[in-house]
Amino acid sequence: MASLQFSGTYFEEVMTILREHFPIGRTRILSKPMYNCNSWHCDPEPRLHIPIHSNPGALFIVNHHVTHLPADGSVYFIDTRAYHTALNGGETNRVHIVAALAYDQITG
Repeated sequence: MASLQFSGTYFEEVMTILREHFPIGRTRILSKPMYNCNSWHCDPEPRLHIPIHSNPGALFIVNHHVTHLPADGSVYFIDTRAYHTALNGGETNRVHIVAALAYDQITG
C-alpha cells in the first residue's frame, strides 16, 4: 500500500494496478538529470519502468541494445540482471517510476 503521502496520486494508482499483476518489490520515482549517465552494471532482479517524463535524448542500453522509452503510459519490462545503463543526453530531466520485481516470488 502506498504511504499517505501518495494517497490519491498517479503513483498510488500505478502501484495498485501493478500489484494486481506482478510481485512488486521496492519501487522508486527516479529522476535522471540532463546530460547524465549511470555506470554499466547489473541488478539482482528485473525491473518495470514507467516513464513519466522523457525526451528523445533519454536512452536505455541493455547488452548494447539502445532504446528510448517514451512517456506514453506504457509499462516496460527490462531484465536489468543483464549489463545495462541509462543516459539522458537531452535538455530536460527524465523521470521514471521503477519497480523491482520480487523475483523470488515469481513462479512458473
